[in-house]
Amino acid sequence: MSVSFLDEKTLERRLRALGWFWFDPMSRYERRRRASSEPPLTATIGQKPDGAIERVRTANSTAGRMLLMAEHDALAKARHENLAAHRWTGIYKNRLFVATSWLQPPDETQAPIPLLQLLRQIASAARGVAALHDAGLVHGDLKPSTILRDEDRGLVVDLKLARPPGPRADASYSPKYAAPEQILEQHVGPQADVYALGVTLYELFIRNRFPTLLRASPARRGPGGPQQQAAPEPLSAVTSIGEFMNPGAPRSSGNNEDAIVGGKVMFRSQLANVVVGVQHAERMGAVLEVIRRACDMNPRRRYADASEFAAALERLCGDDSPR
Repeated sequence: MSVSFLDEKTLERRLRALGWFWFDPMSRYERRRRASSEPPLTATIGQKPDGAIERVRTANSTAGRMLLMAEHDALAKARHENLAAHRWTGIYKNRLFVATSWLQPPDETQAPIPLLQLLRQIASAARGVAALHDAGLVHGDLKPSTILRDEDRGLVVDLKLARPPGPRADASYSPKYAAPEQILEQHVGPQADVYALGVTLYELFIRNRFPTLLRASPARRGPGGPQQQAAPEPLSAVTSIGEFMNPGAPRSSGNNEDAIVGGKVMFRSQLANVVVGVQHAERMGAVLEVIRRACDMNPRRRYADASEFAAALERLCGDDSPR
């Protein structure tokens, strides 16, 4: 990762101006758990005595400190109820700490959430991104893991790559969600965030919303080896006819009736989830049209910024009032 947010001398000067803790700042949290971390940063979710939940990220390398200082600056420039809020920053034992608000979403299930709820979640997150755009910043790394969702709300987190519009010479992005111009190291503006929001909505919109074909995955014994997992085999009449014509022949699928019946139970459950998920099916075409525009290869044909994208989703929800 190439980071060029600050030169090292400026970074050191900024760090010396921060508050230094003489005690472990993590001791203020009653409960703590390590969150998923990506080098050079580590992250901890902590709960304070008053019940407030915060995420604390730490770094002791130059690259990590640059990223956290960039987030610290972005949090100071842009504030919105759907953006992570800055809680505190400090140094303890030569490690930089930056704490932000956190939303602990419920565990996701296989069932797709209702379409209107999903649209409201992404629309509210887009309003948070719009506050970044209004502050002259582009998030640069939007994806499902940087949008915490709960009820009708989306909270945008991870502002460590937020920077003013312009070329980005470093390769700090998530390829699946990054706009083409970001990958090609061209001008990266608010439309790049719109593209990432569109891909994120598409992924969450499609995920588990339509049932897959049933397949059997019987186990088999490899030559002279332990049990191995066979390649998924479609359940079809051909297999049954072959076994009927050759009753003495070993069954190619193995003895897997329980797995097949179990698969049918899962299919029925998944099908029921889909019925719930498509209660607002009349909006699905319109949702895909919004995603299509947001994910246009040409930035000029996308929504101009996150505010415009949010307004399009709010219209689909029947809510035309800006937030």
